[in-house]
Amino acid sequence: MKNIACLVLAAGQGKRFGGLKQLAYINNNPMIKKILLELKDIFKNHLFIVLGASQSRISPIIDDLAIPVINDLWINGMGSSISVGVKKIKKKNYDGVLIVLGDQVGIKKNQFEKLIYHFNGNQIVASKYSDKYGVPAIFPNLYFNELECLSGESGARSILNSKNYKILGIEIEGNAIDIDTPDDLKKFMESN
Repeated sequence: MKNIACLVLAAGQGKRFGGLKQLAYINNNPMIKKILLELKDIFKNHLFIVLGASQSRISPIIDDLAIPVINDLWINGMGSSISVGVKKIKKKNYDGVLIVLGDQVGIKKNQFEKLIYHFNGNQIVASKYSDKYGVPAIFPNLYFNELECLSGESGARSILNSKNYKILGIEIEGNAIDIDTPDDLKKFMESN
């Protein structure tokens, strides 16, 4: 396997969901555990999760599936979670980092592996949504300093949708499915 870490973002408070969506159940598992189980076989001991708003309630759920990284400034948005996570990962000499949202429950192990397969260490490999790029996406370590400087709600969107970066877009079925509202969860459950 390529020397890639995975960073799952799960620090938010779930404002649009109306509560702690990371613990909403999908097929007998909390949402956050479902995504970690998809990733654990691939990343083993190189799987990190950024926690924040409800870290004390989520920590017991993740068991030994991932290495927790605490973002005390989670209120500042997804960019701050990426920054905190990349600071931790940067110390361990990885060639790249796969950034995944904790609510992207429609993505399967083989789809993550498809992104990894296309990663060569020189360019960003991102999920392609019609004419835009998004996460999950793998960033080579040459972008780590830039990722560390992120803040705000938009996360890595400023990098992924800029014409200044070399990006390989990969179509991944199910990648647009993330759970933001109870209605999103209901639709996901009905379709699976």
